[in-house]
Amino acid sequence: MNNLEQTVFIPLPPKEHILHLISSALEDMHQVRPLFSTRDVQKLVDDQYLAGLSNCHDNPTRWAMLNALIAMAVHRKADNKAIEEVFPISWTYFKNAFDVFPEIVMRGDSIESCQAMLVMALFMKGTADARAFTSLLSAAAHAGHSIGWHLEDVCGSSDFIDMEKRRRTFWSIYVLQCNASIDFNLPAPFGEVEVELPVQEPAIDAGSGTHLLRQMSTLALIQSRICRYLCPESSLWKNKDKMSQTLAELDNDLESWKTGLPTEFRPTSFPRVVNPGILQLRLAYYASAWKIQIASSNLQDFPLRSIRQELPNLLLSTPSLTHSARAAISLLRCLSPQPFAYLW
Repeated sequence: MNNLEQTVFIPLPPKEHILHLISSALEDMHQVRPLFSTRDVQKLVDDQYLAGLSNCHDNPTRWAMLNALIAMAVHRKADNKAIEEVFPISWTYFKNAFDVFPEIVMRGDSIESCQAMLVMALFMKGTADARAFTSLLSAAAHAGHSIGWHLEDVCGSSDFIDMEKRRRTFWSIYVLQCNASIDFNLPAPFGEVEVELPVQEPAIDAGSGTHLLRQMSTLALIQSRICRYLCPESSLWKNKDKMSQTLAELDNDLESWKTGLPTEFRPTSFPRVVNPGILQLRLAYYASAWKIQIASSNLQDFPLRSIRQELPNLLLSTPSLTHSARAAISLLRCLSPQPFAYLW
């Protein structure tokens, strides 16, 4: 892998500029915030600038992570009226990161490698290229499986912060993959999950982003089952009784999850202005409810293949298709103007 030619498309900007840009953008990027504390960003920048503004060979993972963060920050902070002038800059920094992607994939021996690929995936999530986004996300997940997500006590440090970093990285990837499964009709990413949920610990210095990640993670567990059990290839469709029971269980679990949410996170009939992270959480809930309602509707049209006679209509607690659609539109109307990249 040392024989790979690597290109630096643009050198890093002055140190004081990059620190301010990334720190400011992280406050708005709820999907990245749980992964990086202020100290993490400071160390990342210090180490890279010590190695050199164009040194991509000393530590390709660090180089990719920093350039991907810069690209995301530029995307996030760009004024919508300046897209034509600013976006080419962000893409150039992303090209810096992506140029070392093959080396990171081949090495892929650390949680930092997973994080670097995850940040690259999140950058692509802010574009129209869903295929590139899901491909990078899958690469990050595969790297995590290779190092062993669940082996915290065996091959990981006993330090709490290190173990929590592993958990947060895993759950960030898991949430994004489950959301992608719902949004793009992709296969469910995982079966049984053996990684503990992220905890809320002030020492990590990630603010409310951790609390939000925990709620998104518990929803993602339900989303994974929705994708596995309700996909057209599911064997449950061969038996109306079993499918009805599964739908009732998923419906109950989704509503129990909603009921257990803190008040500020819970979807309501009267949406008010919320931050983008809570908006994503609520939209994910309505998308999940939509899938359950669609499956219930399809079930009524399926011929009976079980021994029992026709079952009474399944009564679901999740919002109807019409209600979910209206709620999603109402949420978007309450949202303050957002950067163009975020709207994807």
